[in-house]
Amino acid sequence: MVQVVVSIGSNIKREENISAALDSLFAQFGELYISPVYKSMAKGSCSTEGLFYYNLVVAFQTELALNKIKSVLKDIEDQRGRKRNADIVSLDIDILLYGEWVGGYEEAVIPHNDITECAYVLRPLTDLFPDQKHPVFDRTYDELWGSFSKELALVPVDFVWNQRIISTAVCLSTL
Repeated sequence: MVQVVVSIGSNIKREENISAALDSLFAQFGELYISPVYKSMAKGSCSTEGLFYYNLVVAFQTELALNKIKSVLKDIEDQRGRKRNADIVSLDIDILLYGEWVGGYEEAVIPHNDITECAYVLRPLTDLFPDQKHPVFDRTYDELWGSFSKELALVPVDFVWNQRIISTAVCLSTL
């Protein structure tokens, strides 16, 4: 068994799409480890109403090969009406980590570059695994987050899935 960590994002029907993704991941892989859900602006976008995302990170165990996992995730995205290369994203699921494996696959790299480049990926990853080390940089996610530029505002949101509280909004002054 290998631990797989994925990022999930949506900027339309956010709660519905993320809940459906979690349902599908649970049906396919069983137990899920789920970070809090954060609201953030789309990377590189202006503050156009409706372009904010909900983002989270999910981990699970599997025996599937990387290419099979990628296929499962693409199918989940497609079931939610994913249109590639569009500003409106019903669902985006990216593989961040595949155990300790490091390397390229298809058009991506593992560990995913978003881990060290995007607050909306690193923050929820840090919530799940603060003491786990990045397989390339040999620093914990908590250490990486501590030195990360926090220009992009992340706001935790109330999110319930399967009658389980995944995250709650908190006062901004406590962040």
